[in-house]
Amino acid sequence: MSEFELQEIIRNAFAEVPVPANDNIIEHDCDECRELQQAFSGLMWQQLGSTLVRENYDKLPLLSAEALHFYLPAFLIESLGSDDDVWEYTFYELYRSRDERRDQRWSKFSERQVEAILALLEYKLIEATGWQREDIPIAIKMWNRQLAERRSDK
Repeated sequence: MSEFELQEIIRNAFAEVPVPANDNIIEHDCDECRELQQAFSGLMWQQLGSTLVRENYDKLPLLSAEALHFYLPAFLIESLGSDDDVWEYTFYELYRSRDERRDQRWSKFSERQVEAILALLEYKLIEATGWQREDIPIAIKMWNRQLAERRSDK
């Protein structure tokens, strides 16, 4: 699968995700969160652009569940061609250990969206080195469980 094909899979999987209300972009009120809210308010995920994603590479945990669901594709796509901070922090968000907060955040993701995340992880595993050779397969197992849960709910 090419990088372009994977971008299309991600775009299509997340095409119908509703835009979060401007007052539902962040989970709590602090200076850092308000800056993130101001930066993302009124923007579609496709409008974030490389610069804004890179400026906020470490802010995914600050997003509300709805905003994460909506804006994650921009970070996934930006992660495709690099192994820098954007990929590393996006991976950390995908790799969180099982907890109530993570379960709440991932519950919004459809089967198709989970498949897109798995496709990205499998794509990144092909050329993985260092910590990624160990951690990406664990993340793939975690996301395969998410996929199985969605399929069993049908």
